[in-house]
Amino acid sequence: LLYDKKYKYTGDFKYGIAVVYDNNGYAQHIDKSGHLLHQKRFNELGVFHKGFATAKDNYGAFHINKNGEELYKERYMWVEPFYNGYAFVCKKYGEKLIITELGQIFHEIIDQNSPKIQNQLRKHLMGELVGYWKTQIIHSIVELEISDMIKSGKNTFNKLLKASQLPTPSLKMIIQVLKIWDFIEEENGVYCLNFLGNLLTEDHSKSLKYAALMWGKEHYQNMANLTEALKEYKPKFQKTFGHPIFEYFNRHKEKGRIFNEAMKGYSLDYENIIKFYDFSDTRVIMDVAGGSGSLLEKILSQNSHIEKGVLFELSSTIESAKKTHLKKEVREKIEFISGNFFEELP
Repeated sequence: LLYDKKYKYTGDFKYGIAVVYDNNGYAQHIDKSGHLLHQKRFNELGVFHKGFATAKDNYGAFHINKNGEELYKERYMWVEPFYNGYAFVCKKYGEKLIITELGQIFHEIIDQNSPKIQNQLRKHLMGELVGYWKTQIIHSIVELEISDMIKSGKNTFNKLLKASQLPTPSLKMIIQVLKIWDFIEEENGVYCLNFLGNLLTEDHSKSLKYAALMWGKEHYQNMANLTEALKEYKPKFQKTFGHPIFEYFNRHKEKGRIFNEAMKGYSLDYENIIKFYDFSDTRVIMDVAGGSGSLLEKILSQNSHIEKGVLFELSSTIESAKKTHLKKEVREKIEFISGNFFEELP
């Protein structure tokens, strides 16, 4: 063995450097002793060629040096290695360029004046213009509880038809969309939820069910007032629903519950803060607009030395948060304070 550490994947060594993928699926470079060439992690990496390697992050493809530093800020759909100081790259809609090692455009092979590229751009804009279709389709699927029904065993067309009480043509359209969007698979007439379909169920650990319910109702309707809101630079939620947004959710308990559940789901996106933030000197921590307190609970659970956690939220949300099943040792450390961070913080 050249080194002790295990990886999910290791590539061949080239010029004494190899690409490896760790247990989280991130790519890094190592030398023949197993030492990391740099501390950067990427979604994808290529081997080094002429001193540079191709890389990809959440925003696209680019080139890096042996320190893991990007050569330029631009991101592309794909990039080729540098040859004689130049690389062939492709932008999002198919524009093809040759760039220098500084990221400067040396030559445009196919640019936005190309009829082919303009057609791609037009198709993209056409899709954006009806983006609300997807929001409303997903909202309807969740509101009709189709994913939950499939998960509960109502996983054939006839079972779903009986449980949902939908007209046959309507259910056929829903099933077709679920297949096209990779929410479900069908084998021998039996439906099975894929990962995306499971995200729309009640009991998935990272469920987005309530986010779908939230975005498809009041927030969706409120966006119809955007032009007027921009002209006046004033919120228009009250115009449609009679009250400012948070007062509205406070008055309509079920709507407020859906909002809080949606925010609880989104708080999962911030869990990595616990891994990367040093809480060693923290004695008191306050989560402003912390929803049900799920993130605060995780921070306190994993940092037992913290003496006190403060959840600052609207009174209606505080009432709901107090009813959540927090661990006893965590609940004893939490102080619930009602207020509005738009007005004043304690």
